[in-house]
Amino acid sequence: MDPVNLSAGWIESLNLMGTDVKTLLLVIGVPVLGLVFIIWAGCRSKAPGPTILAAILATVVVGLALDMEGNAGKIGEDISRYEGGSTVIGDQ
Repeated sequence: MDPVNLSAGWIESLNLMGTDVKTLLLVIGVPVLGLVFIIWAGCRSKAPGPTILAAILATVVVGLALDMEGNAGKIGEDISRYEGGSTVIGDQ
């Protein structure tokens, strides 16, 4: 099985999931897990450096999860380019 077609199929399957489940996972679940990760890192290390790094990493993950619609469109464009669409090579 072609890995590009497989990934396109997974993306399509995730887009067809119910919006309630996507909302629950992406808008509520990921930020809550990010907050738990920050609290866990802060309690484990008792130092400001790892806690700040945990906050930055959790912010990146939450931001990507909340922009899933934009990411799905970009990934779809990348897949279509890889499958023979227009490509841009070099500095143009």
